Amino acid sequence: MRRTALSSLILAALLAGCSAVNTDGLVGNVRREYYVSPTGNFKVHVPPLHEDATVRDYSRPDRSGVLFEDTYCRQYVIWEEPTDLGGLSFEEGIYRPALEALKYDGATIIDSDIVETLHGQAASVRYRQRGTPCVTQSAERHDGSMAQAHQESEILEYILYKDGIKYALSYVLGDPRNIHQDASLNKKLDPFLAGFEITREPEETAPAPAE
Repeated sequence: MRRTALSSLILAALLAGCSAVNTDGLVGNVRREYYVSPTGNFKVHVPPLHEDATVRDYSRPDRSGVLFEDTYCRQYVIWEEPTDLGGLSFEEGIYRPALEALKYDGATIIDSDIVETLHGQAASVRYRQRGTPCVTQSAERHDGSMAQAHQESEILEYILYKDGIKYALSYVLGDPRNIHQDASLNKKLDPFLAGFEITREPEETAPAPAE
């Protein structure tokens, strides 16, 4: 098990690099330099993207969150999902199922581990998946017209668990020119994780009835 190095210098760089973003139609809130989830379960420092970046809601039947993206084919994504471990360990209830789900979706796992972060244990998974946040290449059809083709994305994801909620933070690199630069994913996602804070209040446990 390795430990993720998140120095105070990295955090300072993140806090200094906030970019203006388009928030039209957003359910969550951007307050000063932070995005605050509509559930109130987490907040995160707005990542340093290009000045024309957009922030929009990320929603699925069992998940909710936020997605930051810019025209350089980069995305930061956070989602949360209520999860009952049912007494299982982090490895059994979070780490292994995450790998199985990615493989089921056709992802190619490059590297995975359980790491220690400022928020406790996290599943760290690096993988490739077909499709990118933006169209990066055009191909000519037989009739002479141009068809837009999507490439593979390379993704680094941290999955955390606290008080019945699973949180996933991802950085998606969709530019094929940079897809093999190993250091770039950690350099982007680690500061994003440093600016992430779980704000959900733990549910109070009812006192046992007196005998």
